[in-house]
Amino acid sequence: MTDDPATTPVRVERDGDLAVVVLDHPPLNLFDESVFAGFEKAIAELAGITAPGQPGRARAVLFEARGRVVSGGVDVHAFQEIAEGPDPVGQGTALWSRLMRLAQGIEDLPVPTVFAAHGLTLTAAFELSLACDLLLATESASFGLVEIVVGLTPSMGGPQRLAERAGPARAKELVLTGERFPAEVLRGWGVVNRVLPRDGFADAARTFARTLAAGPDDGARDDQAARRHRRPGGRSRGRRDHAADVRGPVRHRGPAGRRRLVPDRRPGTGYLPGPLIPGAARAVLPGPDRGTAVTRCGRIGSIIDVCAGDAAGNGARSVIDLRCPVVDRMGVGDR
Repeated sequence: MTDDPATTPVRVERDGDLAVVVLDHPPLNLFDESVFAGFEKAIAELAGITAPGQPGRARAVLFEARGRVVSGGVDVHAFQEIAEGPDPVGQGTALWSRLMRLAQGIEDLPVPTVFAAHGLTLTAAFELSLACDLLLATESASFGLVEIVVGLTPSMGGPQRLAERAGPARAKELVLTGERFPAEVLRGWGVVNRVLPRDGFADAARTFARTLAAGPDDGARDDQAARRHRRPGGRSRGRRDHAADVRGPVRHRGPAGRRRLVPDRRPGTGYLPGPLIPGAARAVLPGPDRGTAVTRCGRIGSIIDVCAGDAAGNGARSVIDLRCPVVDRMGVGDR
């Protein structure tokens, strides 16, 4: 909170019981190394100032941005540098893990979180907004997961969180088309909570977040936060559900075009012998001779995340497969 606003693209401010995370990286608030590092620092700070029992703790968090847009997405030069660097697999693995930790760090905060979107909100910024409890937007705001334009898939749990809010079919539509959708449409789908007038939006968002910060006492709020981080049926939210550990090796089973991963009791490392489904999975990284090692996989609906690589665990990245049920911590196959 002592950072110089002129040189810090992401900073944490206090407004009484409310903590405000400000993205200010003109002209387009693109996510580059400075923004990634800024959010990492901000989320670590939030974890401290929102901790139960912390004197003067922040009782709610608001995320907002300065400038004409919320964010134009990730600076594509970051991907180019990885692809052309000396260790693209290692660097890519580190970046993907880093992205997942950012969104999970927001989702794990023990107080209500609100994202205020006043304009265009693309890729990483949209995924971070989905990690918040509530999403407010102006009438002129629009949102998109446009990674498909550069041949990638969303890497911060955005498709899974969209599936939670809007259902798998809508999540697929956003991911596969790469189109931008206005706030009012996403409000109708259950993604955006409230659409407010552009005039006075910043003040209205602050007022709304302050109301949450002035809510029940700490004991009731902590209990509320615990319930918020549980799924129906007792499963926890977030990355632990999106990328659950595979308990032992996996193998294909089922007819062509409807193959699925099932636990394999044989000893050794889990492997995926070839793509999940030819043509349906994107950019599965090559593994050793036996195929592609699978370290983690998880599922919500028919959208999945797979962290795959070689036998040493290198080369993890997100993969989307639209038809293949996979192992998760609750079992196997369609539910």
